Amino acid sequence: MSKDEEAYRCLASLTVFKDLYDHNDVYDVITEFIKDVIREHSLWTFTATEITNYIKADYCFCIPVAIIETSLRRLKEKIVTEKGKYTLHTNIDELTTKLPESQRIIETEQEDIFDQLCSFVKKQEQKDSLSEPETSQVTQSFCQYLLQMDTPPNDEYSIQISAFLIAHKDDSEFISKIEKIREGVILHTGLLYNDPSQKTWKQPLTIFLDTEILFHATGLNGALYQEMFQDFFNLVCKANRKNENTIQLKYFDNVKYEIDKFFTSAKFIVSGKGYIEPGATAMENIVNGCETTSDVEEKRSDFYGKLNELGIKEEDTSKYYDETNQKYNLTSGPLIKALQEERSKNGEESNEEKIKNDFKMINLINILRQDKKLSKFKEISYVLVTGDGDTLFLAQSTKLKDSCGFPLACSITFITNRLWFVLHEGFGNDYPKSFSVIPRAQILLSSYFSQEIMPHYRKTLDEYHSGKISIDVFIDRLTSMRDYIRKPEDFSPETVSSVVNDANEEKIKRVMEERALEKQQLRTARMEVDSKATELKQKDKELQDTKGERDKLILLHDDQKEYREVSSSVESKEKKYRFGTKKVTITLIGIRIIICILISAGTFFVIRKYSDRIVLLSSIIIPVENIILFVVCKDRPNPWKMKKEFETKIENIIFPDKQNLEEQLKKDKERQDSLIAEIKSLKKAFFPSEDNAN
Repeated sequence: MSKDEEAYRCLASLTVFKDLYDHNDVYDVITEFIKDVIREHSLWTFTATEITNYIKADYCFCIPVAIIETSLRRLKEKIVTEKGKYTLHTNIDELTTKLPESQRIIETEQEDIFDQLCSFVKKQEQKDSLSEPETSQVTQSFCQYLLQMDTPPNDEYSIQISAFLIAHKDDSEFISKIEKIREGVILHTGLLYNDPSQKTWKQPLTIFLDTEILFHATGLNGALYQEMFQDFFNLVCKANRKNENTIQLKYFDNVKYEIDKFFTSAKFIVSGKGYIEPGATAMENIVNGCETTSDVEEKRSDFYGKLNELGIKEEDTSKYYDETNQKYNLTSGPLIKALQEERSKNGEESNEEKIKNDFKMINLINILRQDKKLSKFKEISYVLVTGDGDTLFLAQSTKLKDSCGFPLACSITFITNRLWFVLHEGFGNDYPKSFSVIPRAQILLSSYFSQEIMPHYRKTLDEYHSGKISIDVFIDRLTSMRDYIRKPEDFSPETVSSVVNDANEEKIKRVMEERALEKQQLRTARMEVDSKATELKQKDKELQDTKGERDKLILLHDDQKEYREVSSSVESKEKKYRFGTKKVTITLIGIRIIICILISAGTFFVIRKYSDRIVLLSSIIIPVENIILFVVCKDRPNPWKMKKEFETKIENIIFPDKQNLEEQLKKDKERQDSLIAEIKSLKKAFFPSEDNAN
């Protein structure tokens, strides 16, 4: 069987496994595979180990011998066992199964997917066709991409494969086929680390979380990572409901030190003493909205508050370094050298100090496990969940896995899968986000772009510190790098092809240079615009000053004109007032003269006719009148008051507008005085020499 055929068969087998699992339990599914290999190879006698090897050869995946033995018991009516040897005591044809037919159908469907992938890669690389070795390599890469679900793929086609999957995100039939493969992988890996017959946890499990996972938990690394953490957390809660406090979530004290250091860096950035590295999503989310270091401190407090709400506690590691634990220490001895060699072969940094630093938390987990080799998930007691690629690489290394069994450290995807399998969850619409190929592809592309930009960032930083470039050029380049970075959720079917076209060293360098040049040109243009704006502002100020002087002159002219109009109005009203007053005075004098004539004529007539009686009548009438007025009238008549009232009535008749005219005159004279003062002030401003002369 060629490598390509082996790849097709492996993916098809896992898909068949998943399809059968939808309607049967794990042991019934494996029984179908056992029946098929017995028929295919005409096995009359065999052992569980031999069946395991045949399944591996025919279907390219491993099933633990213990699970094979349990599954064989389902065939007890057709198979007899004695001393570990199984004998078929029925006709082979009676072992019916539809497995081969299902396998062939699925292999045909998947060949079509491989053809689509090769066409996509050919288009991305702008080739007329792919050679046979290239086609084979694409096929192998795609298989590894789907099979190695817990570790990021690292080969030349992983980026194109991620882009291919995202480009087909909205094709529900296509995605369904891919998801079935992934789900088959999950079931298979679940069998490797779990015994389905074991229903309860043997002992509590403590899961330690590193800095990146805590950032996932609190949303600092973005919505997609937070959703993946929430899937994991929900399974932890479900496990704890089934078995009280089975799982605890903790973090080491050195993780707290890293987090505090991270927030301190954020304070420097907010203070203008530092810069955000390209792709540092957590740092961006911390400093955004912060105006002072106090705001950063408040976010730090909120961060630890969220961890407390999730029940994630800090672990004190001081006791781990007791002499009694030295025998479990992995950071000394030949292991580090072996890991150095392994990393060197993979082109990774193999500095001993770097490895020891990455290895620190793995070592603490080994101390807690007391160097025991534990292969079953429910037995491990302690594990580290990390988002750091170097730590994962060390934990997955052959040297370490051989001695430790279940990995000392794993990804959040790995632990979520294990919990899901242990809790016997199904593949419904709400199964964990990490199971889906699309989020994984988005994360891989985002990580790739961030990793590719880091060498350019370090080089730019070195050039700035050495004085080769100015602060303005440094900021321009840094901004260009940030523009190049993509978040996982930024990759969509519409944009992924064009974005991935730029995903190589040469294009990244060219794009960075072009964007930096564009920003420099933009900054120069802005400086020119600012200079022109300043010049225009100065001219506008001069114009405003000239306009102000002109406005003042206009105001002086208007004031003088208004003063003349008011003065003319005052003169006219005063004339009218004098005429009215004079008219009233003449009228009153005329009335007085007429009254005097009438009184004089009446008196003369009375005296002449009744001279003898007047004296007597006067002596009686006048005293009696006074007495009556004094007794009867509360307010005796006041001749002067009566005179004044009479004159007022006459004045109202002859000069009714007098009061209104007086008020108008008062207002006009006040305005006249105000205008005189204003005119003097304006004249003083424009004609100071005239003012001094005066």
